[in-house]
Amino acid sequence: MEQQVTSTIKHMANSHQEMARILEAKRDMVVHLANLITQLPDMEISFKGLEEVSKNSMLITENITSYLIGLAEFEEAIAENLSHVMKELIPSNEGE
Repeated sequence: MEQQVTSTIKHMANSHQEMARILEAKRDMVVHLANLITQLPDMEISFKGLEEVSKNSMLITENITSYLIGLAEFEEAIAENLSHVMKELIPSNEGE
């Protein structure tokens, strides 16, 4: 039984590591976008129009939101997996 729990923990650790790599890639993208925003000059710039600026702002906001949602889902996955592991590791009183 312990070997199965150990195997499950290893599998979950690999899954969590892969999710962390994906989130790290998203984080890098969000950081890059944030750096681009800080590079924008304070003076008024003429773009193709207000609609274009709104569209680009919405895309940046969606990327940041996607990253934060990914972090939340990652946290939930870790919590859920650890709760299953803890249930297996703590001896139950049902058999007694």
